[in-house]
Amino acid sequence: MSGLNLIPTEKVIERLKYENPWWVSRQIPEMYSAMSKRLYFDLFHPFVVEKDVRRAVVLMGQGA
Repeated sequence: MSGLNLIPTEKVIERLKYENPWWVSRQIPEMYSAMSKRLYFDLFHPFVVEKDVRRAVVLMGQGA
């Protein structure tokens, strides 16, 4: 991987905190917590919390 211009870990974390302020404040804004869960939540959530399998879980698509 030499020669690749990787984004420094600190910059990635900084951006994630900016996009997800509740990670820092530990408070989910009412606007989000009042929303109902998506129809696919019960299917998707077990893949996210499963720790025995080392994998990335990617959710793609438009939220609506």
